[in-house]
Amino acid sequence: MTTFSIDPATHAPMVTSGQSHEWIYRGQIIPSNRVITLHTHIREVSQTGDTVAATADGALCVEGRAIYEMKRFGLAFMPVKKERNKDHRTRIFVPA
Repeated sequence: MTTFSIDPATHAPMVTSGQSHEWIYRGQIIPSNRVITLHTHIREVSQTGDTVAATADGALCVEGRAIYEMKRFGLAFMPVKKERNKDHRTRIFVPA
């Protein structure tokens, strides 16, 4: 098994481009909902240089019912440098 190490201080997740995916909506989360569950199935993980990419299928369930479903959704964890906004409370992630 290959292990990937991603440091949140130096890498930020970004949606991958150039890859088709499917996103299905079947409902919404409302204040009376009590149980929200996220299921993820990792299809593929790869590394190119300092960037780690993953493709996955997933579902967000409310009270046991899937209301959002994603297929072939891709994320890349890319090296970034952090820049502070003028308010000093938020940070901007800029590709390194």
